Amino acid sequence: MPAHPNLYSFSDIDRVAAALRKYILRAQNGALARHGKFKIAVSGGSLPATLSKALLAADDGTEADKIQFGKWEVFFADERAVPLDHEDSNYGLLKKDLLDHIPASWGAPRVYPIDVKYLNDTQELADQYQDVLRSSFASKDSVRLPLFDLILLGAGPDGHTCSLFPGHALLQEKDSWVAPIEDSPKPPPRRITLTLPVVVASFKVAFVATGAGKKDILKKIFETEQGQSLPCGLVNQGAGEKVSWFTDTAATDVSTYLDGMDNQRASHTTSTSGAQAVSVLEYLLEVAASNDVRYGILLGVAAAKKTRLGDCRSVAAFIDAQLDKYQLQDRENSDSGSCHWLLRDADECDIPRERISANHRRMLRDWGSAYNMAHWREPNVQMSQNCAQHLSTLSIACRKKDLSYEDLKAIVRTSVFTRLQDSKLSTRQNTKQNTKVQAQDLKTATEMVESGTYTPLTREVAASKGTVPSTSASRPRFFQTTTVTMPPTLENVSIKLDDDGVALINYNRPKNANALSYGTMKDLLTAFTWAHDHYKLDLIDVPAEGPLIPDPSIEALNAIHTLFINSTKPLIAAVNGPAVGWASTSIALFDLVYSVPDAIFMTPFVKLGIVAEACSTVTFQRALGRQKAAALILAGEQLTAAELERAGLITKILPKEGFLDAVLAIARRLAKQPPISVAENKRLMLEPIKAELFAAAAREIEALKRRGRSDEPRDALRRFEEEQAAKKRKPKL
Repeated sequence: MPAHPNLYSFSDIDRVAAALRKYILRAQNGALARHGKFKIAVSGGSLPATLSKALLAADDGTEADKIQFGKWEVFFADERAVPLDHEDSNYGLLKKDLLDHIPASWGAPRVYPIDVKYLNDTQELADQYQDVLRSSFASKDSVRLPLFDLILLGAGPDGHTCSLFPGHALLQEKDSWVAPIEDSPKPPPRRITLTLPVVVASFKVAFVATGAGKKDILKKIFETEQGQSLPCGLVNQGAGEKVSWFTDTAATDVSTYLDGMDNQRASHTTSTSGAQAVSVLEYLLEVAASNDVRYGILLGVAAAKKTRLGDCRSVAAFIDAQLDKYQLQDRENSDSGSCHWLLRDADECDIPRERISANHRRMLRDWGSAYNMAHWREPNVQMSQNCAQHLSTLSIACRKKDLSYEDLKAIVRTSVFTRLQDSKLSTRQNTKQNTKVQAQDLKTATEMVESGTYTPLTREVAASKGTVPSTSASRPRFFQTTTVTMPPTLENVSIKLDDDGVALINYNRPKNANALSYGTMKDLLTAFTWAHDHYKLDLIDVPAEGPLIPDPSIEALNAIHTLFINSTKPLIAAVNGPAVGWASTSIALFDLVYSVPDAIFMTPFVKLGIVAEACSTVTFQRALGRQKAAALILAGEQLTAAELERAGLITKILPKEGFLDAVLAIARRLAKQPPISVAENKRLMLEPIKAELFAAAAREIEALKRRGRSDEPRDALRRFEEEQAAKKRKPKL
């Protein structure tokens, strides 16, 4: 395990608590997806008060931001051999600061305190608590160490953690999970504690160390060889990147970094190494609320040129790695200028221009439609760093108000660029002279968005300004002053648009029976992403015209499922032929499903040696019942459209003649409804089940990866292909 723990420092305890909340939520949601419970261990000291501030804060209304206390199992990393109501009791402290204040409607965690019957014998007390762990984490014979999802710790001014003290013999304990201590240097002397191997084995470990009193010990832990031998340093070395430290500026010497969490400020120690600086930025990108925020962070990194990440070559490599990590390189619709600082300084920084161009293209493909900077400046003119940061702030305000960037263009574009377009100076000179004016326009736009002081444009008003054709149907909407971006041309998928805001996405591989190849996967993802981001789109319509055979293009498949679950736009499936594999399993992720009477549905996953996907292991059981779902998924039986309609998986069966026109008529009627109301109602319908869908998708994707590495699917596919070839060779009678 590489010894590079993550060190995060924030300006005050409130921001420490906010960051800690997001960290705990990610740990909770990951644990619930893995095994349905969240098993944590906590220590005492000032930690319970910080946890109270973090965990009792109001959530943002989404399932992902909900603390699910009812699924928590809380253990203690160490405990004092005192009654539970004693002022030195860690349980008593946690109860007073946190447990007693959890609203009943939030559910109650299952808490495991010590058994006070054994207070007079710390060895018995430790053995009894180890038995508690054994009963929760399985027998000691089958599990070498208990694997906590998260252990939350403090750090003493001497570098101790839990009740593991510097130089104490307990640091060498390897066999026990829980050990007694009778001679603690810190009162009270009699305690029990988790041993070092148990702490290091945890899935995640978080230290919370705040206040000026921790400054010297943190410097020692992170900067000296002696500090590495302290208990906290041993945890750092043993658990490595699984460890995260949450500190404040009083505990660290700081220089500020952009914070990805709602445009706050984050900090890191001036002595942190390049590896730790990378960890800071990677954490900010990971916890960022959206790709809009991530983009703002990457803009700041690109603009800085030289940081603790190293020279410009290192900066470019870091940005390139993040583009890969968040799969930004495969996005379509490009713009010029998103990464212009690195392009501008390529020669100065001695970075190969080809590498920079690759970074540039990847950034452009990701943000072409969702964050198109060309809408905010004249073509081929570099936006200043100051303006770009104002634009990032504006993007966050838009996200909070559920406004698309295309909506915003109507508010600010004219005011931003009128001065540039009317001036006699060159565009580049104008941009330099009007930077402050442009920045102020963006700040004003942000204030307008946050206060709601803007007026929606109707199609008639927009048409009178020459922004859209006057023949378009009228309904309240914002409009941009530029032309509509046309859909991308794709090899395996076609996209058709109509004037009512409906996108018709059609498979286009008739010679291959519309098989779901890797190329089709990528094209589907591109098409759905473009349709979802495009400002005119209120509905996406997907006809299935032939049999689809699943392909182990797992990451693309997962991205499609994620987009479906998160989409705020209505999704309609039009099934006018056999729906095989993904074409069947995915219908439960659509909002409306229409079918011709003779459509059949089947999922030959078992026959192909793989597993079902698209959350169908959950959605089909809910709709069909376990036995009927097993007939479809396990036995590979065909189900008719009528059977799925009775189960509620098909909205309605429509006549085959004029089928697609009928579905499009429904789509157009829906597209005329108030778009924000439609999106809000869909969000409310999805919130109660979104976490369950993501958990199901994660389990299925992991199973697909495991099956993809085995020989069985390849053998099954070979037999299937041989059977198909034999059928083709069989003479007709």
